[in-house]
Amino acid sequence: MLNKSPPIFHHSYLPPLGKQLFNVLNLFALI
Repeated sequence: MLNKSPPIFHHSYLPPLGKQLFNVLNLFALI
């Protein structure tokens, strides 16, 4: 199912997820 997902969805989905993860890490670093 994940293999059949189009690259466009993959590209538009991954960057925001990575950005969110980075923001969470920054939040933990601030505490």
